[in-house]
Amino acid sequence: MEIAYEKENLKIFDSLIEKEADPNTKFHKTEIKLLYDASFKNKIEFAKLLVYHDAELNTRETKQDNFTALYAAIQQGNEEIVFLLCDNEADTNIKDDSGVTPLELAYHNGNINIIRKLLEKDANPNNIISNNKETTIFH
Repeated sequence: MEIAYEKENLKIFDSLIEKEADPNTKFHKTEIKLLYDASFKNKIEFAKLLVYHDAELNTRETKQDNFTALYAAIQQGNEEIVFLLCDNEADTNIKDDSGVTPLELAYHNGNINIIRKLLEKDANPNNIISNNKETTIFH
């Protein structure tokens, strides 16, 4: 599955996942899950297949500051994947190692469409850390 993903062969990847290959597969070298990588690299078709086949949306990547796939998509400004993850119940209030939420990351990146989507999916606007104090994005 990893090889099909790396070679961007969606047809083989789809066949493997249809044959019950694990949608939570990790890269052997990096131990990063495919959904995180697809979210970071904006590989929307791969992300859709993984989500459709019940990939874990809220898995924290320990080698990536405990970011989830949602953080990766927000960090890269990949709106379509952010929307896909949010619409499939990704946790919009999860915090990384520093206490940063997806909404705070989106706010700092200045992507209003992502901010709107996160708020629509119940992200807490009062759950922001600034200068080691909790505040709101509306402050």
